[in-house]
Amino acid sequence: MFLIAGITLPPDMSFFFQTMQGLFPSKAWHRVPYLYLPLVTLGRADTPFVLEELDFSLLSVRMRTPVKLQHTGYTVVRRGNRIMLEALLAPTEIDHLSVKIRQAGRRAGLAAGRLSTPFGVPLADVTTVSAEEVSLWLGIHRQLCPQREEIYNFTVFSTQKTEYGPGVEAENHYPFTPHAMPPHTESEGFAPW
Repeated sequence: MFLIAGITLPPDMSFFFQTMQGLFPSKAWHRVPYLYLPLVTLGRADTPFVLEELDFSLLSVRMRTPVKLQHTGYTVVRRGNRIMLEALLAPTEIDHLSVKIRQAGRRAGLAAGRLSTPFGVPLADVTTVSAEEVSLWLGIHRQLCPQREEIYNFTVFSTQKTEYGPGVEAENHYPFTPHAMPPHTESEGFAPW
């Protein structure tokens, strides 16, 4: 399974971005169905031993304070062969957490790769949308932003290709502060690995 470490968005922020997705002007704007903030590409983990080592390593990631998620605007970035509209988040504390997660992944024997910079929540695939339409949408909506939120956990997601594009599923949540609270999850009954 291919793993990515990221952040499950707090409910209010997730609701805000889902509302923003509702403001897309046409079906050519392919909404991203699962909103989360990707931080680090951990890579492929196919054996129980590697998963156990990764779990142990990620449980050791610690920060003194919660990480603040502050929306700073929207941008368009190329991700592979797709052009994505993303909601940008201030990188300061997120970058520090990402580096610690990447180091933990490497200690577990994974080829943990690049950080997902700029740090943004993918909202839509706009590859087939005209540049003028995207620019107009950005101009109209650039001032709208959710309130700042604090997070206490990060999540490891697995990805797989589906007929509708890449599918993302939360696998496990990891607290990184002494004040950790369980994250909001879309489905209860989450089981680790």
